[in-house]
Amino acid sequence: MASQTGRGLDTKYKRILSHERTWAYALAAALRRRRPITVWEVLMPLFLVFNYARASADRDFMAQNFLFTKEPALKAAFDILKRCRQRDAVRADIEAKTGRILAEDKGGLYSEAIRAAQLREIDLLTDHYLKLLAANGSDYASLVSAAYPAKEGYLHFLNALEAAERDVSDAALDTLGPRGDPGFAAAVQEHSVRLRMAEADAIYGTASI
Repeated sequence: MASQTGRGLDTKYKRILSHERTWAYALAAALRRRRPITVWEVLMPLFLVFNYARASADRDFMAQNFLFTKEPALKAAFDILKRCRQRDAVRADIEAKTGRILAEDKGGLYSEAIRAAQLREIDLLTDHYLKLLAANGSDYASLVSAAYPAKEGYLHFLNALEAAERDVSDAALDTLGPRGDPGFAAAVQEHSVRLRMAEADAIYGTASI
């Protein structure tokens, strides 16, 4: 039977994962009003399986794209704390998975530049999830406020995450060339910032820091 610490980690893992999935679907719903484009489809290996045109208009597909870096980072943090795995080992697993995706891509939709930017984002997210999983809280908001006691600290993380996501987007646009859509990439970033700032205000309040 799992220890109390183990059960607590399981619960926090599920709460964080649920939050990230809810957030991804909220972002996908906001963006679905616009014409979807290929730049974000490149972030998910499902393009190897789904019909390209149909998948690009599917909200579930878009949400999974946004979770492509979040889910492995959260699992890595969980494995480090719950299973006592070394950080280098869990990152090696992620490198191997993304390496296979790169090797299987025959359409020029994925590149080493995209992969490298994604790995940097995953490193940032792993540190973030380690903080959340180590914090005490009964829900996602309380985990965040415990991990980042000051709003300024949480906003610093959000700014770093925005920059990391922008690096991935820029790498994807460079890889896709004329097949990409900078306008949609900018809309992704705009809506992401809006949703995250609204969430930060809900957790910490709207007073100036």
